[in-house]
Amino acid sequence: MAKVRPPIRRTDGNQAQVMAWLRDLGCTVIDLHTLGKDIPDLLVGIGDANVLVEVKTADGELSAGQKRFFEEWKGPKAVARTVEDCVQIARSNFLT
Repeated sequence: MAKVRPPIRRTDGNQAQVMAWLRDLGCTVIDLHTLGKDIPDLLVGIGDANVLVEVKTADGELSAGQKRFFEEWKGPKAVARTVEDCVQIARSNFLT
């Protein structure tokens, strides 16, 4: 019987850079992109907060499912495209 492989979940081209920027800002970062189901790409810890972060390229848009997840999620969440986005995420979540 043939093995069924799970779908390959690709990362946005800037995900490694976004992760590095967040770590440089003192955040801890866990990659969640393989979970799928419109769950954001990263779990980011800063101070006493955890923030779900969806990584997008400069012209990337949230899918309908990602928009729905963001609307329903009660905790902190953000979209990161640039280093400025990463700074804003860190500052708005207790960076001192």
